[in-house]
Amino acid sequence: MTAVTAQETKINLLPEDPFEGSWGGKFLKWAVSIGRYIVIVTELIVILAFLSRFKLDRDATDLIEAIAQKQAVAEAYGEIEQNYRALANRLETIESVEKDGLRPVERLTQLTKLTPLEVTFSSIELTGTDMKLSGRAGSEAGLRTFLNKLKQERLFAGVSVSQITSNGEAGPGIEFKLTVRLTETGHAL
Repeated sequence: MTAVTAQETKINLLPEDPFEGSWGGKFLKWAVSIGRYIVIVTELIVILAFLSRFKLDRDATDLIEAIAQKQAVAEAYGEIEQNYRALANRLETIESVEKDGLRPVERLTQLTKLTPLEVTFSSIELTGTDMKLSGRAGSEAGLRTFLNKLKQERLFAGVSVSQITSNGEAGPGIEFKLTVRLTETGHAL
């Protein structure tokens, strides 16, 4: 006995639409079937971007806090750095003065020895070849004594008086400004 297999037949009761067979119909059918996958993938990307935003926000907040902490540390060390730079500048000035052979300590010590008690200084400026002095003498005799001692000292080559005024605003006495020329090889007595 032989088995008879029944053949399946497809019956389509709906008439075939001519649009489905056209190029536009085929594209639309493809776009609808593939488009849903594109929409799903796009939605997944949007959801991942939305969720990653929380992590990125947290990272940004952490970075801002770290920067703020480092700025505070830098500001705290700012004053120390300024003090260090000022000290370094002073040391450089002292080294250059000593290299130039000005011997400021020796010269100021000798100036102190030559200065009468009634003469006071408001400023002393020591440069490479000159010492500029501003101050006040209690009397003409005190100023004259001071000038004579400066002229006789070997450390100082010459004295030039640039200003003398009496009865200034600071009270009785004589205000003066003078420049003392320094010698290169002079030594204290």
